[in-house]
Amino acid sequence: MKASERLRQNSKVSRRARNKARIPAIRQRASKVLGKLLPALPGVPEMLVEIRTQFNIPLIDQGEDIEDRLVPGQVIDWAGVRRELEERLHALPDVLPRELLIFQKLIDFRSRLEGEPRFSEPITPKLREDVLALYRAFVQLYDFSIDNLARPWQKAAEGFYAAAADNLCDFLRYGVGKPVPQDWITQVRTMPLFGEKMVVAMASNLSDPDEVVEEFREEFARTFGKRRPKLTITNVEIAEYLGMRHRGMSLTDIASTYIERHRSEFPANQQSERFKSKRRTLEDTLKHSLKSTQKRMDTLLGD
Repeated sequence: MKASERLRQNSKVSRRARNKARIPAIRQRASKVLGKLLPALPGVPEMLVEIRTQFNIPLIDQGEDIEDRLVPGQVIDWAGVRRELEERLHALPDVLPRELLIFQKLIDFRSRLEGEPRFSEPITPKLREDVLALYRAFVQLYDFSIDNLARPWQKAAEGFYAAAADNLCDFLRYGVGKPVPQDWITQVRTMPLFGEKMVVAMASNLSDPDEVVEEFREEFARTFGKRRPKLTITNVEIAEYLGMRHRGMSLTDIASTYIERHRSEFPANQQSERFKSKRRTLEDTLKHSLKSTQKRMDTLLGD
């Protein structure tokens, strides 16, 4: 390796190392900021006032002990407060991060779909039958979509509500907003999609791009392994020939296509023994290349 190449490689390594080293500090700051802002999100202050009234919770400042504000014999049902918080958070439209809200809306819309369409005007039996078939096909397609796209994120949304309820319960109890879970800021996870594994990154405007990239690299390596097949220009051409093979094209015809594209590699006289020998070698090479490429494609596609 040349000295200039080593310097470039070392520079990339050191840059990644620096980025990775500063990620925890960035995440902690963002986590603290969101923890402070959570009690002030739209709808949350009003909700906290109502819960304080419902459970007779005194208002305290940071550093105060809530026990000093309770009347003698008063006991607060903090488990009940926690349950009430999570239930009410589900009803607030702007609490869930936008990245998760999109998927939650898809699921919520499905719950409002009726089993059969309603007809406000008289229609013919044939039209009714056609509309019913179309509606059922739509519902089936919608279910397929949310099962593969939305439901994998539903668990993340439920985790968000649970963590938000924990944080707000602590806020009522101790007068301070604690740091939120860091996956509120950035989420990188492996999820099923149409029966296959897929690594997905979800970032908010508080996310650090270097952090997202680093987490994605690590999750990708855990899911698919550190060694991945590499594709070359030759692989691309062989893949095209493999597609021809799958379409029923014979090895002889594929070889002819190759020769037409690479005419300079073969003798001009197609009747000569040298041409025929090179063609036999080509067909043997194609046979093995197609087989190895098929294995490589199976590996890449997870089959």
